[in-house]
Amino acid sequence: MGSTFFAILGDENAAPLGEVLASLGPDHPVASVRFSHISPDRGGRVVAWTFRALADVAGETVEFQAVGRDVTDRIKLAAQLQEAQRLEAVAALAGGVAHEFNNDLQAMLATTRLLAAARTDEGAFGVTLGKIEDAIKRSARHTRQLSSSRART
Repeated sequence: MGSTFFAILGDENAAPLGEVLASLGPDHPVASVRFSHISPDRGGRVVAWTFRALADVAGETVEFQAVGRDVTDRIKLAAQLQEAQRLEAVAALAGGVAHEFNNDLQAMLATTRLLAAARTDEGAFGVTLGKIEDAIKRSARHTRQLSSSRART
């Protein structure tokens, strides 16, 4: 009461508000927008506004009505949910990588035991060394995958 939208929303929103109001008319009577502004008592807020132009019988706009809904908390909750989902995905990836590492390590451990048992058989010794090398390469690949996915998050 006793104030204009321009005074409430601040100078930074004056031009966008003017554009919204200028776009309203008989063919386009309603528009919805979000404005961020500083509330004197609540700090930075985001308000979703719906503006409506009312016309007289001649089709001339005679009045604007507006309803604002504070959506700050909804936006914050959406950001928190997105962050939680991102962390959940990272945790799932880490769990998968840990499982793969465990498999590779178990293969290397079993293979080294076979290698110790086959010390005198050169053919078996070479095959066993190849298996260890393959397991090491898989572990290196998992490490690269983890590093590249971590860089994207």
